[in-house]
Amino acid sequence: MPSIYKRQHGGDDQDPDAAKRSRAESTVEEAAQQRESNQVQVVVIKQTESASSHQFDRLKDVYFPCAILALRHVLSHIDTLLMSPDEAAIEAARTGQLKWLNEIIHRFDECDLRDAFVEAAGSGHADIVAGLYVYMEPTLEDEVQEAVARVCKAITRAATSGHLNVMQFLLSEKVDLFETTGVTTYKGIIPAFDSAAENGHLDIASGRTFVRDLSQAH
Repeated sequence: MPSIYKRQHGGDDQDPDAAKRSRAESTVEEAAQQRESNQVQVVVIKQTESASSHQFDRLKDVYFPCAILALRHVLSHIDTLLMSPDEAAIEAARTGQLKWLNEIIHRFDECDLRDAFVEAAGSGHADIVAGLYVYMEPTLEDEVQEAVARVCKAITRAATSGHLNVMQFLLSEKVDLFETTGVTTYKGIIPAFDSAAENGHLDIASGRTFVRDLSQAH
């Protein structure tokens, strides 16, 4: 029988049953490899989603290899490159990177620095607060109230975090919004001192009485 099979099929003496078994085993092995590959892909996607969305909101829909996910500084750099000029200014002000902030200001003429001003105050960077204040000063009468509200917000953020150096600048004679707008402004910053007291910053909270006296005097 083997010799007849060999002559009929061009000299191939392989058992047909063995060939079928070999093909079946190969199919099973390929299916197992595919399942393993799919499982690895699922794990990578889950790791990517949890890692990127946890810290970098701009990367939450981006999928990276595990090797990149392990390099947090690389993800941080990619996240920075995706920032808008306004977002970059906020980040530079928040982290006290004056050189980076100046580069952003000089490169993007229409960059909105109002939120960056508040972030700098909340982070205690008095030098950046002083530098950005010139962009907060109103040039038109209808801009005064918005500027006052922004400075009051910066004062509240600084007081809440206990940044006395920022408070001293924002309440100094260099910031003349208080004299030009009067009682509304002074009343607007009283909650900042209350917040300082609630957070244990008694050196700042001690100025609350002085500010209340000023608000009543105007």
